Amino acid sequence: MRRSPYTIYHSLAAAIVLLFAIKNNFWHTFIHGFSIGTPKPPVLIFSLACQVALFGLLVLFLWISTLFSSARNGVCDDDAAEPKPPNRKKAVVTALVVFVPICIVTLGLEWTCSNAMEKLFDIHLAQQDLVQWLQPDAYPLGVRLMLMAFVLFEAPLLEEPLFRGIMFRGLETAMPTWGAAVVSGFLFAIAHVNAATFIPLMFLGVAFAWLYRRTGSILAPMTVHFLFNALNLVLCLVFPDLAGC
Repeated sequence: MRRSPYTIYHSLAAAIVLLFAIKNNFWHTFIHGFSIGTPKPPVLIFSLACQVALFGLLVLFLWISTLFSSARNGVCDDDAAEPKPPNRKKAVVTALVVFVPICIVTLGLEWTCSNAMEKLFDIHLAQQDLVQWLQPDAYPLGVRLMLMAFVLFEAPLLEEPLFRGIMFRGLETAMPTWGAAVVSGFLFAIAHVNAATFIPLMFLGVAFAWLYRRTGSILAPMTVHFLFNALNLVLCLVFPDLAGC
């Protein structure tokens, strides 16, 4: 894998921004789930746009900061020693191979955690908003198609560069690879503010970091993330009780 332009400081900056964004009513939301009901289409679109803006601008600003540090430090003498670019086709094939086992473990962990919370602690989790939003009587077809596109593309295109491309690689400059994978996976899970999905999402984050490190290409975790969200989308539409959207 090529040398990362990001450092642990970039990872800490991203973590601080995300934790500040989710601090309001954190524990109540974490335990019981996040729900905003079924807002009017303009409000829903605005909420989703704000989420895209948060992740997109954070990735953009952190990337821009590396340009200034590169210009200040000059061109490295050992640039010629940089490894070759990753084989993107091989990365995607690897992602397709590991997709099924990763999904089985993640969905199994989610089912176990959800049932444990309800049976052991008598905590009844609210149905996720997305399941309600995708019902035919919730929104017009155009809005529901927009929601589907958001589910499929927002996370792979924005979350992967942030959590794996910046956080994981930045943390890796200051700790062992396994430690960077665990910490970035923890931050990935905590950012979703949901106790029932915390352990499965942390596993997913660690798996994505491993996949990124093994293939050297961000396309690998992006591909699995896209397919995982597509599977969840199908579950939301067909078997809403099994969905981990």
